[in-house]
Amino acid sequence: MNMCYPHKRQKLSAHSEAIAFRIWAHCAPSGWDYTHKEVADAIGVSALSVVSVCNLKGWNRRLRANDDVRIGGYADWRSSGRGASPLTIDAELDDIAARGSA
Repeated sequence: MNMCYPHKRQKLSAHSEAIAFRIWAHCAPSGWDYTHKEVADAIGVSALSVVSVCNLKGWNRRLRANDDVRIGGYADWRSSGRGASPLTIDAELDDIAARGSA
């Protein structure tokens, strides 16, 4: 198993693929010249969702570095031991959606 390329071994759910498409549609025309937070703000999802989906798609290095997101969100999330699988991402996205609609 190649841990450097998790997107090669995992499939995203339809929900995560939809977010991935929105990320791609926003970033590709401008050459990916955005931070994770800028993309999240533009497409209306959390920065954690952008980082998680980009990680699974292998796109994190395409975006500009953003210390606030990587240190404050993604690094803490990864160190919690939950791992970046499509199931944990979908659960996280569902939780975010439920809080947003409450």
